[in-house]
Amino acid sequence: MKALAEPVPKCMRSHVNPHSRGLGADRSPFAARRETLPQPDAPMQPLVSAIIPTFNRESTVARSVRSALGQTYGNLEVIVVDDGSSDGTLAALRDFEGRIVVLQQPNGGPSKARNLGASKARGEILAFLDSDDEWLPDKIEKQVRIMQAFGPSMACCICNALTTGDREAAARTSFEVAGLSPPFQEALLTNPVEVLVSTFVLFNQVAAIRREAFDAVGGFDETLRLLEDYELSLRIATLGPWGVLREALVLKHEDTVGIGVTAMRDELKHLAAQEGVLASILSNPVFQWPSMARPLAMKLRKTRREQSVHRWLRTAPAIVRPVGRAMLLCSRIVRAMERRMPTAVQPQFTKLRDTPPAQS
Repeated sequence: MKALAEPVPKCMRSHVNPHSRGLGADRSPFAARRETLPQPDAPMQPLVSAIIPTFNRESTVARSVRSALGQTYGNLEVIVVDDGSSDGTLAALRDFEGRIVVLQQPNGGPSKARNLGASKARGEILAFLDSDDEWLPDKIEKQVRIMQAFGPSMACCICNALTTGDREAAARTSFEVAGLSPPFQEALLTNPVEVLVSTFVLFNQVAAIRREAFDAVGGFDETLRLLEDYELSLRIATLGPWGVLREALVLKHEDTVGIGVTAMRDELKHLAAQEGVLASILSNPVFQWPSMARPLAMKLRKTRREQSVHRWLRTAPAIVRPVGRAMLLCSRIVRAMERRMPTAVQPQFTKLRDTPPAQS
């Protein structure tokens, strides 16, 4: 397996996430594997491991697994990690016997389930999928092609996603929500850290990550059950530029009730999770550079201020609650205006095919 073209910074090697366990260990062969051998003259395709954590998803997990098995990319293994389900999730997976690997663990949260799947995966590239979402058939093929063309210094490649089933809004893409507008269909994002410090970009379902990069940063933080993908994406962003596909190759379903959707509907709960993640990030020595630490600290202060207003609204007399709601509305307006100011961080995109791959 090739190493990253640029060595992992010493600070990243010294501060591997202590909350992930067993990554890279015990990669014994799996009995079940879907594999398509390349043609004699074709270059060897890297093995991709699709990892699907699931908890009580008997009604949707089969849909997600089918979308992974239906990829046009041939050299793919599918690993489903059951996080202690108490419904018929395992029964729903029996239809795929012989085509997928099923792992089980006591309920420990999505981060722990993903790390378990990664520790058993054999792929050079890891791709995570939530068990209520779907990949379009050519998602993995297009991402692998970009990553292989650019070279091993591209630690990660993300695509766009279409959000469907949201009862409160029309269908929209994850790039629209994040304010990303790649000018090219296939692009190189050269400043992912600066972008992620200032905004949230959907990550879990849309990313393909090199195994070396995932191991280098220590995988998912197992203490986090919300926004764990944001925290991981920031650490992976420190390793170098990302590939970006403007096309929506993921369907993110918002019509199912899970831990993330529940938190989004409870503003105070979501803010509490955001506060915990930001505090965790700021305690990491990797993010002590002023260009990273200052905007993160400012974001943390704003999050805590909004939390205070929400707590006050829950106990304040009805006659004064409009004041608190007006404060929150003003805060949202200010955030939207800040994104449009000339001084705001702008994503830096390069047309991918005109960008020479890094030499390994």
